[in-house]
Amino acid sequence: MLKICVAELFSMKKVQSFQSVREEEVDLLIKSVSGSVNLANPIDLSKCSFSLTASIIFRIVFGKQFQGSELDNNKLQKQVFEAEAMLGSFCASNFLPYVGKRVIEDHLDSGPTKDDEEDIVDVLLRIEKDQTQNDTNQLTKDIFIAGIDTPAINMIWAVAELARKPTAMKKAQNEIRSCVGKKGKLTKNDVSKLTYLNMVIKETLRLHSPGVLLLPRETMCQIKIGDYDINPKTRIAVNVWAIGQDSDIWDNPEEFIP
Repeated sequence: MLKICVAELFSMKKVQSFQSVREEEVDLLIKSVSGSVNLANPIDLSKCSFSLTASIIFRIVFGKQFQGSELDNNKLQKQVFEAEAMLGSFCASNFLPYVGKRVIEDHLDSGPTKDDEEDIVDVLLRIEKDQTQNDTNQLTKDIFIAGIDTPAINMIWAVAELARKPTAMKKAQNEIRSCVGKKGKLTKNDVSKLTYLNMVIKETLRLHSPGVLLLPRETMCQIKIGDYDINPKTRIAVNVWAIGQDSDIWDNPEEFIP
C-alpha cells in the first residue's frame, strides 16, 4: 500500500495535476475574505483555514465540491480540532459513514476517467487488484481526515506568529507584493521566489511541529547512533519537537526568527 501511495497518489506528476484545484479554491477563499472585509464583517481565521484545506482535499480525493456536501458543517471541524488535544480519540468512520461508499459507486457508474482528470478514488479503482473496495473506501477517508487539520493549523500558527512580530509580517507582505506586481495574484511559478515566506513556513513548523514524533521507523540491520548500538528490527521514534526546541542547535529556540 505504501508503494502504491508513493508511486500513484503522491508522485510529483500527480501533485502537479491538482494545481488547478488548489488555485481555484484559494481564489474562492480570497473572494470570500474580500467580501467580508468590504462589509466590515469579522473573519474567523480558523474556519477559513479549515474550509480551504477541506475543500482542496475533498476535491483531490473524491472529485467533488466540499461546500454543500454532508460534511460541510461545523461538527466535522470541531471534532477534528478536538482530536488534536485528545490523541487518537477521533474516528473518521463516525463522520464519513456513507461518503466513501457513495463516491466509489458514483465513480464506478461514470466509467473510466482520463489520466489528467483522475482524482485519488479513480487511481485506487484503476489499480484495485490486491485490495477490496472497503480498502479503497478506508484509505480515501484516512487521506481526507489526515490532510485537513495539519495544513489548517500550520496556517493559523504562521499568521499568529506574524501578528506577534509586525516586522516579520511586513517583510513577508512586501515580498509577496513585489512578486505579484501587476499580475494580481501569485502563480505556482512564483512560489520558488518567495524566499522569506518559505522561511516563515519552516520556522512555524519548527516552533509548532504538527506532531511530537515522526512516524516510527524499523531498523533493517545493526546500526549505531551516537554511543548506542541498535539491533535489527528495532522500532525507532524520532522526537522532532525536541529537535526544534534544542538550545544546542538553535540560539533562541523559543523565539520566532524566520
